[in-house]
Amino acid sequence: MAIQKAVINDVLNYIGNKKNYDNITLLVLKQKQMYEKIKVERNKT
Repeated sequence: MAIQKAVINDVLNYIGNKKNYDNITLLVLKQKQMYEKIKVERNKT
């Protein structure tokens, strides 16, 4: 439960003042951002 709360808080901080989304949408958006960051890092090498 603590991990779930931490993830939700992290995602809510990421969204900030943008539109209000439900928790699943927030998680998907955060995962997409993390995937894109990893993809960019891999392309640098």
